[in-house]
Amino acid sequence: MTWYGDFASGQRVDMFFTTVNEQGLPTAITSGSAACRKGGTTFLAPAGVTAYTSSGGEHRVSIFTSSAAAYYTTGADYQVFEAKGLITTTSIIGYAIGQFSIDNRGLLRPTGATRTLDVSTGGEAGLDWANIGSPTTAQNLSATNIDVDQIVASVSGAVGSVTGAVGSVTGAVGSVTGNVSGTVIGTTSANVILWQAAAPSALISGRVDANTQALAAGVIASGSFAAGAVDAAAIAANALGAAELAADAVAEIQSGLSTLTAAEVNAEVVDALATDTYAEPGQAAPAATTTLAVKLSYLYKFLRNRVTTTSSQISIYGDDAATVHQKITHSDDGVTYDKGEVASGP
Repeated sequence: MTWYGDFASGQRVDMFFTTVNEQGLPTAITSGSAACRKGGTTFLAPAGVTAYTSSGGEHRVSIFTSSAAAYYTTGADYQVFEAKGLITTTSIIGYAIGQFSIDNRGLLRPTGATRTLDVSTGGEAGLDWANIGSPTTAQNLSATNIDVDQIVASVSGAVGSVTGAVGSVTGAVGSVTGNVSGTVIGTTSANVILWQAAAPSALISGRVDANTQALAAGVIASGSFAAGAVDAAAIAANALGAAELAADAVAEIQSGLSTLTAAEVNAEVVDALATDTYAEPGQAAPAATTTLAVKLSYLYKFLRNRVTTTSSQISIYGDDAATVHQKITHSDDGVTYDKGEVASGP
């Protein structure tokens, strides 16, 4: 019996064979049909499960495993036989056509038919940094460069140096070691002063709001930065209050928002519609109350992705075209067509 291979669940299986007469000439089968047997069980009725086509002595049996998902399950082997048919006057019932299995051979296969695996001459598989699934161990990237425009969520451990502007620091800063010079530009939530490279006089000229009055003109004077030193005692004695800093921060944010122009707001809206991308919804029942973006994503998914329909169910697949993400039950009694609510697959 010909072995046709191990197939993924839901795939169509095509089998080809030739029949001949007593003289060895290709001869068509009269009233032929095929049946499929699961392991050592009895035959499955071919109606609605297999398609049988013939051209002379050449024949094809197509098995649509998605049409009988309860029968065609993973981890099982199947044998296909002739269920009925004649070659001239000779019955060929029981003629073995071929066998296959569904996810029963432990094979490595891509999730999509057009996807490939990059393997080097030494047998190593290529690694896509953008597609590492659920890493649980540290990765050594000593020979890998990280783009300067990338944002690092958090850093644990010692950092040798930082080049360029630091946008903000959230949380307490334990200590600063080394020479510090520049202009105070803000504080963290723990009242640690942030500064940038500039003349010390810039601190007095406007970077500290007048209403805090926390740093007098003589607290951090030019002399405090001489030889790279910071007068820690002077700063500690005149530290800015957390409540005062929070009030000032809110005031500055509100002031910045009030200066937004209509053109700037319009540009952000256009960017959200024409530039930003959104992932398709996963395997779940759509919520009755959700955002407009999610509702539009479901409409696009149902329009774009693979859809199959039986007499009782409509199945909408994910991007892999193999996993049912949503399903809809429906019925038609000849008078009323009834379509149910979208539910989660499979």
